[in-house]
Amino acid sequence: MGWRIVIIENEGKLHIKNKQLVFKTEDKSKSIPIEDIDFIILDNRRITITHPLMDELAKNCIPLMTTNEKHEISGILFSYWNQYRKLEVLNKQIDIPAPLKKQLWKKIIEHKILNQSLVLKKYSINKYEYLTECSKKVKSGDSSNLEATTSAFYFNALFSGENYKFVRQDFRCSKVSTLNAALNYTYSIIRSVIIKYIIGAGFIPYLGIFHKSKTNSFNLADDLIEVFRPIADFHVYKYEEELKENNFNRLDARLRKEMQKIYLYELLIDGKWTRFSASCKIMAFSFLNAINENNYNNFLCPLDWRINI
Repeated sequence: MGWRIVIIENEGKLHIKNKQLVFKTEDKSKSIPIEDIDFIILDNRRITITHPLMDELAKNCIPLMTTNEKHEISGILFSYWNQYRKLEVLNKQIDIPAPLKKQLWKKIIEHKILNQSLVLKKYSINKYEYLTECSKKVKSGDSSNLEATTSAFYFNALFSGENYKFVRQDFRCSKVSTLNAALNYTYSIIRSVIIKYIIGAGFIPYLGIFHKSKTNSFNLADDLIEVFRPIADFHVYKYEEELKENNFNRLDARLRKEMQKIYLYELLIDGKWTRFSASCKIMAFSFLNAINENNYNNFLCPLDWRINI
């Protein structure tokens, strides 16, 4: 499995040579072994790419992502052939029993709230104890909608004051400040990694357990990302002063590079510190295991993180 996220923000040409991805500009070229790459994001409107390289990326299950003028992920090219037991997994995914769906969603929300509590604790915000207690009260399917209540409390505690009144948790919100743009950008990176691994596990990404939008091709990714959102919030919050100073401006290239460092975190999952991308893979395949065994306890979610920079 590759370990490098490759984000290209300069004009140039991408091609394949001797199993190496080669990026060439007018005055220099750089190469990276294909086997080292986890995924690629093209973030410049003047990048050209050859068909043999696209084919090689597909053969190696390396997603190629494009961005729009706001630097948001706008499209993803995946391998057509190398997903895991597609028909078998599809049948299992369609037939997930309702009680299991509710228990899986409960576990996601429990871990989301616990991770929100950890964010506040790591930043010495005393209100974290309330969230810790709330995590113990999540019901099956989060029938009492505790997630909404705790998220409002959490965001008010972390991003309080007039400077933060435009912060939104939804990364697709169009009315954004620089702070919110940073959150959105970081969420989109995480979402892309999750998409890679749920498709790799054989899931149909538009069939979620909670998110069910008819126009969303990645409902399942939007289910699983909930656990990771607090980790993104933690990372973005480190740059709060810079982001507040640039309020209502777009996220510049330097700040985007800082947001990309979320990929360098290690997460605690199944009692082990694991690279960010590997944690997403573990979560996706444990989700499949939970469905196969009809046992939500098999579903593994990250809880806690550390910076490996």
